[in-house]
Amino acid sequence: MKKYRVTKYDPANRDPYGIYIDQEEWTSYSDIGREQGKHGLLTEEEYLYVEQLYIEAIVRFMKIHSIESLRVTKLEKSYDVVERFDSLTTPEMKKLFTIVKNGDQLSISEIESFTKLILRELLWAQLELEDLMIVSFGFDYYMYLYSDEPVHSFKRRIESKGLYVEQMPDDVEEDE
Repeated sequence: MKKYRVTKYDPANRDPYGIYIDQEEWTSYSDIGREQGKHGLLTEEEYLYVEQLYIEAIVRFMKIHSIESLRVTKLEKSYDVVERFDSLTTPEMKKLFTIVKNGDQLSISEIESFTKLILRELLWAQLELEDLMIVSFGFDYYMYLYSDEPVHSFKRRIESKGLYVEQMPDDVEEDE
């Protein structure tokens, strides 16, 4: 499968080795309310807007390729994070956190809440459909999409919204 990095990070701000060089960019849900150098204060509204772009990227790819659900794999969760649930943690997110297990099939609406749990670092997992699609997440708000399906219209649409889609060489590791 081909590997794509889907992020909020502009590829123009990478060094020749692909490392992102803008060290003042926010990288986590926990950055809400913190100054981000030249980028200013990360507001809840800005965070939620970008988070929604990531969710829309997954959903758009699923819809383009008529994928109705994805399977949870490699699930990692610790019940210690329950104390980090806050006013932005919806009842649906809390329920999913409690009941989801490896092998569960998630519908598009469940994937939206589940992805929020991942991006907010409340759990970690991959989402997959056999040999058609894998969604994986790295540190610092990196998302990876694996697929052999065409991405041209997907890439144009996602980039028009403000994310970047970069095809990655096979030998590049996740979690940059």
